[in-house]
Amino acid sequence: MDISEERFNEWLEDRMKKELKNLIIEAIQNEYPQKFIDTLIKRGKFTEDEVQEIYKELNYKKRPIN
Repeated sequence: MDISEERFNEWLEDRMKKELKNLIIEAIQNEYPQKFIDTLIKRGKFTEDEVQEIYKELNYKKRPIN
């Protein structure tokens, strides 16, 4: 894999993660089922710290646990 392909793949992953974060925020605000939100989190490979930061941005104390 050459460097341009590697950079493109990094950019693509970063962009996808940003879009998934926006979807997670929208899902939380619109009270979508937690299972759906968890699926988005898993798909984006978010760390627990990243998830906590999302909930913190929305003024939630912490992520609900099923």
